[in-house]
Amino acid sequence: MLFRRFKRPESIVDIDAMYRDLRQMVLTVDPADHDLPAVGPERVYGAVMELGYEEATATVVALTDGTTSLYATTGYGIIGGGAHEPVRAAGAAFIEAVAGTMDTLSSASEVDPPATTDVQFIALSYDRHRVGQVGENELRLGRSPLAPLYVAGQRVITELRLVDDAHRDRLRERQERRERRRSWRMM
Repeated sequence: MLFRRFKRPESIVDIDAMYRDLRQMVLTVDPADHDLPAVGPERVYGAVMELGYEEATATVVALTDGTTSLYATTGYGIIGGGAHEPVRAAGAAFIEAVAGTMDTLSSASEVDPPATTDVQFIALSYDRHRVGQVGENELRLGRSPLAPLYVAGQRVITELRLVDDAHRDRLRERQERRERRRSWRMM
């Protein structure tokens, strides 16, 4: 299912609470309850990339069952992207990249959102979660050992946005056809 920014007033939908709940759900899921396959010796079952901006935080999630999503504190989100093979492949590559860099990440029991201008990577593992945080500029310039994770996470975002754009184009075309039929009936 794909969705965009909510149209309801914030008094009806607390977007911040919804974001926090989604994030918390990902960070606390019991992978055994969902039979999530493990990757590598560290038994990684998912990868998260969080981008901290002044106005929002964006979170990219990929799990080994193909679940792939993007959501933000602004209410924007794309959920269910793993139903599309290019997104699923990008998610799997992101997980593999994270599993391959476990030694550069730190153990964490609690994971706060990233600081503004930072990017945070979270390796979701059966054994323990591991975290790494670095400035986005360092990643863009390739100056961090976590730069390959950034590239893989950005590929997930790209594939999700391509699917979302195609979905919006189909909806727009459908609406235009309906409007043409209505105008023909009125003639």
